Amino acid sequence: MTASWSVAKENELISASVLLGEAGPNSGAGGFQRWFHNALSISGSPLWIEEIANSFHINLYFNYVKEWQITPAPFGVRFALKPNIALGSRDIYAEPEAIFYFGRRSKVQHTIAYDRLGSLEREIYFALRFSYRQVFHNGLIEGNLFGNNSIRTKNPENSIYKLGLDFYHRSKKNDYKLGLRYNSRQTAPVRSHRYLMLAYGFQF
Repeated sequence: MTASWSVAKENELISASVLLGEAGPNSGAGGFQRWFHNALSISGSPLWIEEIANSFHINLYFNYVKEWQITPAPFGVRFALKPNIALGSRDIYAEPEAIFYFGRRSKVQHTIAYDRLGSLEREIYFALRFSYRQVFHNGLIEGNLFGNNSIRTKNPENSIYKLGLDFYHRSKKNDYKLGLRYNSRQTAPVRSHRYLMLAYGFQF
């Protein structure tokens, strides 16, 4: 479960969120991933052997966005810096991120780039993003920071690199997002990870 708060100005945004949840077999993550692989006929369905023990997590996340408009619409170009910080039993990290936006995009207060609501202004653009995460604790690999009953844990990579190519479109009350992402490995001997993100939202 997560709850978020944010405040935005013309070229700035500050947000904070809290996450509460369960990790381990009770979370259902293993069963869902196996079902997903089987439903889409993806080979090599994960076995989830020696999953971390059940534990309750609470985490706080903070981020700040500062944007600069390089060229105006109709084909606008914007550049953003977005430092992110996480503190809690699941994640502790610092992650600066740089993002370029290309296309027709609303201002910070209204754009779907930052999950802002209240505007039906048409948006269609893509984004290139890069971030570096300095990891101090990863509870899904090391176990709960405040008490770990897991039989098997691993040491996480301290440095993680991320790349992303995202496409955004807002048409009246409909929001569409498509993302291609790359993450360097989070622990040895696991390899780097590439995945696709799809999201749809409707404003009532």
